[in-house]
Amino acid sequence: MMWRVAACSGDAEARLRWTVVGVLLAALCTYGASIGSGIFQYDDLHSIVGNLRLRSLTHVPSYFTDPGSFTTLTFGGMFRPLVLLSYALTDALFGENAAAYHFGNVAIHAASGVAVAVVLLRLGVGGVVSGLAALLFVCHPLNTEAAVYISSRAESMCTLFLLVSFYLWLGGSSQRSGWRTHAGLVAAPVAFAMALMCKSVAVVYPLLLLSCDIIRQRRHTEEEGGWRRGLWRHGPCWVVAGVYLFVVSGALGKALIAEPVRGPAVQLWTQSKALVYYARLIMLPRGLSVEHAFAESSTIWDATVLLALGVLISGVVVTVRSVGTSSSTGFWLAWMPLVLMPTLIVPLNVLVNEHRLYPVMVAATFLVLQVMKRPPWGLSATVVLVLLLGVLAHQRAQVWASPMTLWSDASAKAPRMPRPYLFVGDAHFQAARHEQALTSYAQAEKVNPQRLSPGDQLALHNNRGAVLLALGRNTEAESSYEAALRLVPDYPPAVEALEGLRAIRGQATRHPEAEAMRRSGLMHMVAGDLVAAEQALRASLLLQNDSRTRLALALVYERQQQPHKAAAIYRELLRSEASPATLEKAGRGMQNLRSGGVAE
Repeated sequence: MMWRVAACSGDAEARLRWTVVGVLLAALCTYGASIGSGIFQYDDLHSIVGNLRLRSLTHVPSYFTDPGSFTTLTFGGMFRPLVLLSYALTDALFGENAAAYHFGNVAIHAASGVAVAVVLLRLGVGGVVSGLAALLFVCHPLNTEAAVYISSRAESMCTLFLLVSFYLWLGGSSQRSGWRTHAGLVAAPVAFAMALMCKSVAVVYPLLLLSCDIIRQRRHTEEEGGWRRGLWRHGPCWVVAGVYLFVVSGALGKALIAEPVRGPAVQLWTQSKALVYYARLIMLPRGLSVEHAFAESSTIWDATVLLALGVLISGVVVTVRSVGTSSSTGFWLAWMPLVLMPTLIVPLNVLVNEHRLYPVMVAATFLVLQVMKRPPWGLSATVVLVLLLGVLAHQRAQVWASPMTLWSDASAKAPRMPRPYLFVGDAHFQAARHEQALTSYAQAEKVNPQRLSPGDQLALHNNRGAVLLALGRNTEAESSYEAALRLVPDYPPAVEALEGLRAIRGQATRHPEAEAMRRSGLMHMVAGDLVAAEQALRASLLLQNDSRTRLALALVYERQQQPHKAAAIYRELLRSEASPATLEKAGRGMQNLRSGGVAE
């Protein structure tokens, strides 16, 4: 197919309007139920529900400077300022209303479908084919997660801005002169930067443009004028990508070099299998799940890896050969692995994920239409295919209606994966089914515990502690919270719960006479009688070893100009298993003594 920039005639504009109407209706019919009945799901809870920075637009500047704005967790920060801005605007207009967030997701998904049609029209694809491609994109079950799971908005927003940038770039790369052509080349990098501020996978965009130009150059060397305008066409986007990589270089270095989830060889062999697995999901969207049963491969001699490499080599051959016969087919075949490249290179906790295929589906829908339009009945069959896929996507959206249906479905399809049991346990806990929750948490620890990420383990220990606390099993709850704090020492929910438990335990075991002596010592200290205060506090400690009393005695020693005795108490407290608040006070006291010249 010749690559040409399509002029928007009156008929083309009418077809585009009908495409927009069709896409909107398809999106509402397929995913409309999720708007009214939708809820906040797992990652939504820490990135939206508990994220206080979304409650006021005064925090918007921090979205662009602090990756920690993305989550309430002390780890897992991400640079996605435009996604956060969309959340904050939703909250400002509608409050913490799940239906409003879900409407936003469906609207963005529909807009991405329209963008698919517009880009294909600009590439010279017919109006009917581009419209069907847009409908296929909107209704494909693989895209359900991006449409109904709020936290997947990053994927759909990123893809939307990439398509907008590509559309502008194609217009600016035409042979026509004028301000619109130059404006397209200026605006394209801006849209690309916006895509990067939604998700990092957009960083491959300059490679997409380069592959587009290489394929077009091969067939239209004289028409395009060689590489004379290459710097003007490509340079700005490469600059944007370079600036972005510099900004995120610290996090990227940590993920690739300092603290990778897995080694480069294991990542390569595992993701080689993933590419073939993704192709199967696109062609046969059965067994869709929020958690796929997919394992790592540590060697190239794994039979599944060898088979996958054979399939991939065949795919490369087909792509190279297709460039010689159809530049559009060759480009879209190259598009698919390129947009997956970041997740293929950077090791992530989750091996395969459906929402990663969202930008891939842009190319896949076009390639499906290329095959379907050949027979005379092909386009009619495509309409039937769109309807069938829409029904499947609607059914898949119903699975996302609640945490219990979502994660029960996942555990049924992947019984050897631990994460579904963790989230099923959370759903039981929310419904006050505490014993069932403990059973599910036990299964999560028993079934492939090595597949639990540090974040999953933290949630497991903390949430199990909450269940045990609700059951009144305080000693077990305390142990569970302590296990959580061994992973993340300053995790606020576990810190607060553990302090409360220790306070309850201390209240129950507190010695009445020791408490009376402690209060007496504090009264003497306030009155300035430090000798009597010391005697009373020491007498209290003989009856009951209490960290609060020891802190008070250290303060008495400081006022008596006996800093070495005070330092000894602070050191003992810092070596103990006291509460974080006590440790903080002891540390502050020790720091004050050091500043006063008291040596360790």
